[in-house]
Amino acid sequence: MIALALGVIVGLGLAFLLGKVKGRSYELTMALYTPLFVYIIADGLSMNVSGNIFVSTPFGDFQPGELAGVQTFLALILTIIYAGFRGKRALTVDEFPSVSLLTWILIAFGIGLAASESQVLLIPGLALYILLGALSRRNPLGWLRATPCQGELADIAGSRGLSCLTDEDGLTIYRVENTLVVGGRLPREFSRWKDVVECMADPGTGRTLRVISYLVPLALPFIGVLMGPGVLTALVLAVLAVPLYFGLLIISVRKTRSAMERECEEVIDEYAKFVRERKRGKREFVIG
Repeated sequence: MIALALGVIVGLGLAFLLGKVKGRSYELTMALYTPLFVYIIADGLSMNVSGNIFVSTPFGDFQPGELAGVQTFLALILTIIYAGFRGKRALTVDEFPSVSLLTWILIAFGIGLAASESQVLLIPGLALYILLGALSRRNPLGWLRATPCQGELADIAGSRGLSCLTDEDGLTIYRVENTLVVGGRLPREFSRWKDVVECMADPGTGRTLRVISYLVPLALPFIGVLMGPGVLTALVLAVLAVPLYFGLLIISVRKTRSAMERECEEVIDEYAKFVRERKRGKREFVIG
């Protein structure tokens, strides 16, 4: 288990340091790359072992290559536990949508790495993914740092049967199932904020988008199984994760906009331009 120990130390150590410098969203993202470090180290060590050798573990007897998959899978579990503790009420309104989406992709990425070394790990990997999806459904906003809305904002959301959360500094607005999340700076800095809130409160695409966000990343584990073990597999999965991430963001934006009334188009365009001007160089996304 040398690769597991080294990879976890490197991955979570870098994540913790990055979090101190850049913030909790970067820490969580970096932590979820820990299985990649373990995979590369374990794969490199297994290449130096020859012969029909088996290693006994609590999970059974494995050849060195298969053990690399087990170590990668264990690293994924440790990473998820770490992110679960560090992520509680850690993300701002603006950070939450993009980090949440990237989390599912990186979990599927970790499963794909483990399954590429040992196909049998695809089954517990998918079981873990389904379990996490069920837990997330019970508390989809557990990583969000926000408080209940007050005043007109709460009244608008309440008139549509929605709960409402906000913060002090956010500019983003989105709906997660029956909760409307609104950045606290929006009412202070955007004159037509009421129109935007009313438009965003109506689209009922939240459940569909959540299903898409959960299911599409599952392509990565199956690609990992098809490609088999090796650094090339890790590289391909890492590269595929990038267009997958941006593709799902685009789908999310387009489906949300398509569900709005036509009269919302003008104010949403104005809102998107407003947010882009204030978020140049940042990795959040807006409906636009």
